[in-house]
Amino acid sequence: MLDPLVVLTEELALVMEEWLYKHNGRYPQMGNIKPNYHYKDKDLVPNATSGYGYILNQMGKSAGYARVLYRIKRRESKHTELRIADAILSAIEEVGALEDGRIEVIPNPLMSMERWLVWKAEQGCI
Repeated sequence: MLDPLVVLTEELALVMEEWLYKHNGRYPQMGNIKPNYHYKDKDLVPNATSGYGYILNQMGKSAGYARVLYRIKRRESKHTELRIADAILSAIEEVGALEDGRIEVIPNPLMSMERWLVWKAEQGCI
């Protein structure tokens, strides 16, 4: 099911990259953007001290979810679902970016008008 609200991936990526830059500045040994990986219990697990590893650990996600972060950083899609953006922003303690205008929340352009109206009615907006 489509998330009815999305953010522009470009705006989310800018906030995430700013945080990664600061994080990597605090941990110089992690100066590279790519997370370090190691094998643990036969699963590929990101190193918790890398910026991406930290975000994944805070989100409670596995290494497989790292692809989502890379897609955002590389701006592979124009929009990112609000639930994903909110989880990332919560992990890096930047939820205020949704409120202060750095990241704008918009209706999902992939939703049909009928589905959008049904969702708005369910929310009590119409």
